[in-house]
Amino acid sequence: MRPQKCNLAGNVNSCSFGGCDGNKPGMVDLSQYLTNTLNPKVFLAPNTSDLEVVEKAKKLLMKNGLNEDLIQVNYDMQQLDVGDLNVSYDPPDLVVRAVYDKKSSGIVKMKSVAMIKLL
Repeated sequence: MRPQKCNLAGNVNSCSFGGCDGNKPGMVDLSQYLTNTLNPKVFLAPNTSDLEVVEKAKKLLMKNGLNEDLIQVNYDMQQLDVGDLNVSYDPPDLVVRAVYDKKSSGIVKMKSVAMIKLL
């Protein structure tokens, strides 16, 4: 499965597979990938100290169905559990990955589920 590519700045790239909200061009319902119901977490690892980028990223994640209370800037992926999301910044995209497995050794396995343009 290839990640969805959506441009949220108004110009819409075609999504590479299902999941874009047909009512809102360029929007991706990221909540469908957050399947950890006990203690859901969304780690934003922006790899930048630019607070403007961090704030824009948080706003885009909220526009795409994630609760603000769940989004935290955190780089420690070993704290993630199956069903959580990790979001990194690979300019100009936010890359959203879902945790699908966690080994007893602490290794976290993730798959890319969406790419969102951060303009």
